[in-house]
Amino acid sequence: MLRVTGRRGSLERARTEGADVRVVYSAMDAVAAAAARPGRQVVFAAVGFETTAPATAVAVLEARRLGLEHVTMLGATVQHCSRQGHQTRVPFSPYEGRSALAGISLHPDR
Repeated sequence: MLRVTGRRGSLERARTEGADVRVVYSAMDAVAAAAARPGRQVVFAAVGFETTAPATAVAVLEARRLGLEHVTMLGATVQHCSRQGHQTRVPFSPYEGRSALAGISLHPDR
C-alpha cells in the first residue's frame, strides 16, 4: 500500500518528504495511536476483504466511545462470492464494477 501511486504520489513518497506515515496491523492500533496523539488527525486505510470489515467497525465504535474525533477510517473492502461454483471477486459496494471506498470521520462536521 505504501508504494501505490495516486494522483498526488504515494504514501512512501509522502513519508520521505516528512509526513508521519506508519504501518499498523489493525484498526485498533490506529485508535491507540489517536489516543496517544490527541492533537493529530489519524487516518486508517482499512483495506481488505469482507472478513476485515467487522474489526474496523469495532474500532470505529471504540474511537467514538473514547471521544476521539480526530480519527478517520478510509475503507476499501472487496467481497468474494461464489456463483455457480466459480469464485468471483466483486466489490462490496452498490456500484457494480468499482471497489468500495468510503471515508468515515468520527467528527460530524468533517
